[in-house]
Amino acid sequence: MKMQFRFDFEYDTKLNANISKQITAIRAIEKSVALFSMFARKEKKLKLVISVKPSVAQSIAAVIGAKQRGDGYLEGGGYLVSWCLGHLAELASADAYDEKYAKWRREDLPILPEDWRFTVSGDKQKQFNISCALMRRDDVSEVINACDAGREGELIFRTVYEHGRLFQADETALDFLNGG
Repeated sequence: MKMQFRFDFEYDTKLNANISKQITAIRAIEKSVALFSMFARKEKKLKLVISVKPSVAQSIAAVIGAKQRGDGYLEGGGYLVSWCLGHLAELASADAYDEKYAKWRREDLPILPEDWRFTVSGDKQKQFNISCALMRRDDVSEVINACDAGREGELIFRTVYEHGRLFQADETALDFLNGG
C-alpha cells in the first residue's frame, strides 16, 4: 500500500509540473491577448447609436456631444448617432417569393414562406445604406439601440441591425434569417 501511495505521489508531482507549465503558457497567452485587445480598443473607439427618428437622434446627440453633421448621422464625443425613418425595412410582398403570388388566388392561400424576406423602399434606401455603412465601419466598436423600448421600436432596430450586418448593395429582397 505504501508503494502505491508513493507511485501516486510521484505521478501527481509530474502531472502538477505539467499543469503548472500549461498554466504558465496560458497566462502568457492571456497577457498577449490583453495587450492586443488594448491596442484594438484604441482603434475601435466609436459607439454607434441608432434611434427611431431624426428628432430623437438630435436630442441624444445634443446630450452626448455629437455636434458634427454627417450625411444621415451626427458625430462627436466618441459617438455616431444615426436614425431610422420608421420601418426602414419591411416585409417583402408575396410575389418576392414566387411570381404566381403577384395576383392572389384563393387556392394559393395561406401564403406562409419558410424564410421571411424584407425589402427596403426606395425613399428610405439612402438612410438604410448610411446605417449599414456606419455599422460596418472599422472604428465602430458598439451599436446601441436607442429606438423605442416596446415591440415596434425593438423590431425597427433589430431589422435594421440584422440587415445592416448582412446587406449587400445589389439585393432587393433581403433574407437576413438565412444569411442575406
